[in-house]
Amino acid sequence: PGEGYLLWLMHCIIPNAVRGCHIEKGLTPSPAPEWLTTPATASARNLSRKTATEQRIKIFTQYEIIASGRQYFGDLAIPSHKIIIEFDGGEKIQNSRARIEFLERQRNLLNAGWSVVRIDSRQLAHPQELIDYLISRLSALGIPVRHPQGSLWSTIPRELLDLDRRY
Repeated sequence: PGEGYLLWLMHCIIPNAVRGCHIEKGLTPSPAPEWLTTPATASARNLSRKTATEQRIKIFTQYEIIASGRQYFGDLAIPSHKIIIEFDGGEKIQNSRARIEFLERQRNLLNAGWSVVRIDSRQLAHPQELIDYLISRLSALGIPVRHPQGSLWSTIPRELLDLDRRY
């Protein structure tokens, strides 16, 4: 529930946020046949694509990152800005080995140039503080943000964010 809430919240605070598709990785769109393209239409098409693409912020879930030869998956990622948003539930660091792996992961991601924004389960109980925190961190990292709005936005009842709630 925490990761789903964060994804929903990101779509409410980032204008023009879209869900990234993992299939997009490495794919190149095939060009239009020459007989359909004139210099004027090609120029106009490229300009409109560029403008629309620049305005969209793609958010991926479980985004694969290779850092220091290790494979990691970010809960939420904005690859265009090398930002990962991680939801830290209570079970991530249960023992000293897990703690060492957690710190190694953090170090490897930072060394690879990724910014990591961490959200813990306690922050879910205070939605307005979480919103303020995300707006502050994301804007500092170059993401255009706004206070939550749009057709998706409404405040969430605390009962939905109860850590003991599974379904």
